[in-house]
Amino acid sequence: MCDRVMERELPLENLNAAYLANHLKELQDRVVEELHSVCSVLVPCVPPHYDLARAMALMCHHGIARHLRDLLSHDLPHPALYHVLNWMATVYPSENMMGHHNFSSEIDVSELGPLIPAEMLEEQLGRYTRNMRVCIGQWIRKALDVEFSDWLRDQEPDKDQDGFYLSTFQHIVMQMLMENVQLAAALGESLENRVRNAMVFEMENCLVWLREALVKYGIEHMKDRTYPTYYSQYLLAVINGCCALSSTISHLQPEGSGSPAFRKVAPCLQTSLDKTQKKACHLLLDDLQTELQPLFRDIPSRPWLTSSNNVRFICDKMEDYSQYLCKARAPACEYLLAQTERMLTIEYVRALMDSKFVCRSPGERQQVAYRMALDAEELSTVLHTMGLEESALCGPLIQSLQELFALMDPSLLSLEVSGLMTAFPDISDDHVLALLDLRGDVTRDLRHTVLSTMHRQAVTLPDDYRPIFISIPVPARAPPFCLHPSSCA
Repeated sequence: MCDRVMERELPLENLNAAYLANHLKELQDRVVEELHSVCSVLVPCVPPHYDLARAMALMCHHGIARHLRDLLSHDLPHPALYHVLNWMATVYPSENMMGHHNFSSEIDVSELGPLIPAEMLEEQLGRYTRNMRVCIGQWIRKALDVEFSDWLRDQEPDKDQDGFYLSTFQHIVMQMLMENVQLAAALGESLENRVRNAMVFEMENCLVWLREALVKYGIEHMKDRTYPTYYSQYLLAVINGCCALSSTISHLQPEGSGSPAFRKVAPCLQTSLDKTQKKACHLLLDDLQTELQPLFRDIPSRPWLTSSNNVRFICDKMEDYSQYLCKARAPACEYLLAQTERMLTIEYVRALMDSKFVCRSPGERQQVAYRMALDAEELSTVLHTMGLEESALCGPLIQSLQELFALMDPSLLSLEVSGLMTAFPDISDDHVLALLDLRGDVTRDLRHTVLSTMHRQAVTLPDDYRPIFISIPVPARAPPFCLHPSSCA
């Protein structure tokens, strides 16, 4: 009877998972029925040395092995191939088939041997892994398309129970990957390890595609800064999704598994995840920076000397921004705060570098120093209000620079610049010269003295120091004693 099931012509164009599941279930039932009949009816009627039950079991085994090899010779789709492999690994030797209690005393499953050769099994496991990666990659692409369309909609993203914006995309992808790992685990450790490593690579691909989608999202926003309506909120949702994913990546490889391939790729995966999260953070910061840049244009200027409106407006924007910042989970929130302080510092100092303003008198230099001290205090206060415990960059750097203007005796500038270099060793000659130009009272000889002091004091940057002035360009200075532009040609 089981021969008739195996000899039945299979619809090669429709060998899907559902059909094969039914086919293999029917084969299982027929084999159990046939072996039960042999053991209960025929075995008692023949001499024991005939070993009829074993002979019948071997005959069924060889017939099923041929049938499975024939099935596997076809290009089975990924779910159908899984059903065949799962049936071979878990159903065939179980008590539901060859180990059935009705004939387990007559038949030793371990004597039957493997259904397919080890080389063929290795080939099928590799084929399954490759097919599964293709399917997972296609699924992730489609899921990301849906996620991107959600970012553009006129609807606020979902929030979790704590009120943080939440993107479920990363969680859904991880869940999908883990489900495939669990399915593979049912077929043995060899396939489980293959699938775990494959899922790590697919997760890394997913993060690359997610970064590409974020770049596209930022470009859409640059075209029209009022669109998408919830631009910042969806970026925060992605950031929080990355935070959640960071704590679950290790689930792709159980602790103590010790897979060399995973140990090699796991740090790369964490790095890719960090890059994705930072990409979303930088898009958020770029949006804030675009809003703030026009407010720095009048620093320094004569109206700025007598009014604090510029920095007050900047602080108002920062307070508005803080309502988004509080929706980011740690440690992303701390990273955003630190980057916000850095961005404010760069924009403030860049405004000084780009300015055409020159102090006309000692009184104006004192006014500049006083205004810069007030600005440093206001910016440090708003950063503290946003959650930064202590301003380690913005306040201290602006305070250090204002000392160059507060100094009454220009001959002491070398000493002041030396102290500035000690605190911020990446400051360049061009930065210092631009600040000296702002003072308006530094002679050519004094410039030379200051630069000579800087060259003598030049030091290697400490390992724990993060350069700041390298991010602040200095406009090219006009050549001294330049003739009419036509003559310069």
